Amino acid sequence: MVASSSGQVHGLLRIQAWPNMFEHAVSKITPLYCLHEVEVPRLAANDDRVRTVLRKLLDLEAPLQANALCSILHQAFPEGPDPRTSTGILSGLAKLRALHLCLLTLNWHEMNKYALNTYHFNGVIDACARTAVWSRALQLIAVMEQSTVESNKITFSAAISACEKAGKWEK
Repeated sequence: MVASSSGQVHGLLRIQAWPNMFEHAVSKITPLYCLHEVEVPRLAANDDRVRTVLRKLLDLEAPLQANALCSILHQAFPEGPDPRTSTGILSGLAKLRALHLCLLTLNWHEMNKYALNTYHFNGVIDACARTAVWSRALQLIAVMEQSTVESNKITFSAAISACEKAGKWEK
């Protein structure tokens, strides 16, 4: 793991570091994200660019291929996404309970050395809460603690929610 002074995290989110992450997420979520008629949620910024990317991500067919997601994100953001756009994408995916897409998007940011911040992690932890994947929420908090990304009340509230929804509130 390497954390720069700018808050970038490198080497923490590698797919290999989280075995079975996608199989577990897909088994819980596939029926929700595969519906092509799912409406992309309204976002605070109401950013058409974010909505377009969300629609393309939701149209990916199962089983999800990481290279297809990377292709969509690289085409949409050839210079790299700004933090607000990234947060919008992650929040939108969380609202749709698309945890596996959130994790892949976060991984894409890390692999391309784009800055990750508290809001990015909170979006993914919110997806964990919405899908009751408590162990992933706690792993993300551990990643945050190992890096320069600070956690906040929202981070812990979402993690507690994930534990509660999974019946693991005593953890």
